[in-house]
Amino acid sequence: MDLMLDLETMGDGKDAAIVAIGAVYFDADGPKEKKFYRTVSLKTSMENGGTVSASTILWWLRQSKEASNEFVFAKESMEDALVEFEQFIDNKNTCTVWGNGANFDNVILRATYERWGNMPAPWRWYNDRCYRTLKNMFPEISPSEQANDKHNALSDAYWQAEHASRIFKYVRDFPKVKTVVLDDNGEVAK
Repeated sequence: MDLMLDLETMGDGKDAAIVAIGAVYFDADGPKEKKFYRTVSLKTSMENGGTVSASTILWWLRQSKEASNEFVFAKESMEDALVEFEQFIDNKNTCTVWGNGANFDNVILRATYERWGNMPAPWRWYNDRCYRTLKNMFPEISPSEQANDKHNALSDAYWQAEHASRIFKYVRDFPKVKTVVLDDNGEVAK
């Protein structure tokens, strides 16, 4: 099963403090009903080495009050959010986790699990996938109009899952090309 992950953080390195986790299961037919969303107390996110950066804090200060209020008043602990996310994952061996960037969402969440009592991430490293790479491979498949609640981890995960689903459907429904075998001379084998 494919799962789109989106994080809101207070930094941009692998040890960035997470303030929200959003995730949505999806396939070629679209996003599924099963969703995950938790806002996390910044204080608890920083307790085991979550870091903040001045540039990210300044960026958040330029966002809407609705976006920043999502985490300003969050009370859930990072540890509780990690345990709940682990329980949310259906099959730890086959769940494919998509993040928006090869070195962002998945990497940050995996590092956070490691910092919190050496908890293993609830998916296999070889099932990491990059949504940004996928969307750049298929620029002809445009995403739907994004909702006004940008920088809400669940809303962003849903929007990304919807776009990835369109790409999956495009690939699935693309006319199949007949396989051609070439001989040693590069000619079509008979």
